[in-house]
Amino acid sequence: MNDFILNNKHWLTISLEFTATLSCYLLYNKSRDYRLRLFLYYLLLTVVIETLACYTYIIYSTNDNALYESIKNTVFRKNSWLYNIYLIAGIMLLMSYFSSLFKTSKFKKAAFYLYLAFLIFSVLSYVITETFFRFISIYSFLAGSIFIFISVSLYYYELLNSEQILKFYKSVHFYVVTTLLMWYICIAPLMIFTSFFNLKNPNFIAFHDMVMTYSNIIMYLTFTVCFITFYSKTKKS
Repeated sequence: MNDFILNNKHWLTISLEFTATLSCYLLYNKSRDYRLRLFLYYLLLTVVIETLACYTYIIYSTNDNALYESIKNTVFRKNSWLYNIYLIAGIMLLMSYFSSLFKTSKFKKAAFYLYLAFLIFSVLSYVITETFFRFISIYSFLAGSIFIFISVSLYYYELLNSEQILKFYKSVHFYVVTTLLMWYICIAPLMIFTSFFNLKNPNFIAFHDMVMTYSNIIMYLTFTVCFITFYSKTKKS
C-alpha cells in the first residue's frame, strides 16, 4: 500500500486537491461565505499549478526525444518556475483569506503589512539568488511559513478574546486554519534541509517524499471531510 501511494503520489495528490476544491465550491455555493471564496481561489490555484507542472513528468517519461530536446537546454527544463509563482500567489491568497477572518482593524492592517513584506522579500530573493528557474526558493517558502504562523496566531488570539470561542467548533474556518497550521508545522522543518535533497542522500529523498506525500494526503482529505460535513449541515438547516 505504501509503495503504491509513493509511486503514484503526484496523481493521487492532484486527485485529492481536486476533490477538496470541488467540496469547497459546493459549500461556498450553498453558504455564500465570501471568506470561503478566497480559500476556494487558493485551492483552484493549487490544482492548476500542480496540473501544469506535470509537463516535465510527461516529457521525461515518454520516448519523444524531439520533445525532450526542445526543452533540454531551456529554463523550462524544470518546473520550479511554476512552483515559485505558486509560492508567491498561494501565500498571498492565504494571507488575504486570514485577513478576511480578522474582526479588528489593527489585525487587518497587520495582515496587509505582512502581505506586502512577503511580496517584496520574495521578489528580491528571486532576483538576488537567481533561483526562479533553477529550484524552488527555500527562502520564500520559509518566509511565507513565518507569515502564516503569525497570521494563525493572530486568528487564535482574536478568537480567544471573543465570544466566538464558545462555539469555535461550529466554524468551518477554524478547521481550515488549524489544518493549514499542522501542514506548515510538518513541512517547514523539512524545507530547511532541502540542500540534502540529492542523489548522494537517497534516504533523505525517501523520507522527504514520504512526509510530503502523506502530509498532503492528510491535509486535502481533512479539507474534503470538513467541507462535506459543513455542507451537509448547511443543507439541513
